[in-house]
Amino acid sequence: MKRAIFRHVGIFPAIAVGLIASSAYGQSRPVCSLVTADEAATVLGARTAPRSDMPDFECTYFVSNVLQMVAEVQTGDAARQNFTGIRADAAKQGVTWRATPSLGPQAYCSSGSEPSGEKTTACMVLKGGRLFIAIVSDKRRGGPSQLLDKLIPVVRKAVARM
Repeated sequence: MKRAIFRHVGIFPAIAVGLIASSAYGQSRPVCSLVTADEAATVLGARTAPRSDMPDFECTYFVSNVLQMVAEVQTGDAARQNFTGIRADAAKQGVTWRATPSLGPQAYCSSGSEPSGEKTTACMVLKGGRLFIAIVSDKRRGGPSQLLDKLIPVVRKAVARM
């Protein structure tokens, strides 16, 4: 399931290798405790139980095959490298990560649509040597997504808990 989240070529070209292959989890709290089911429901529009095969690393809220949210935490040198590398790789493909000072001095968010109509919204925050990333994938057809406006307050709470 994780690989499907990261196939969004324009937005997350390098994140899969760095986060999935990392052994530097080192999170002091399980990631599912950083984003609660109620908070995820404010973004996804439906309450669902969290799933995680690696609780120190990731947490997935899966509403359906068209709507899901993944939160991940990485620590150490890999966190700092990915924080810079994700934005640099995305910029090469014309995707912009915008500074989001309301989340902290080292915080960026991005939102975009694929030609298929799938919308991907993400925020990442580097805080104290830990990188928190939240990604929402929305494959529903329709107008513009308001996911970023819903995601930012959830990320703010999660980072405060880190």
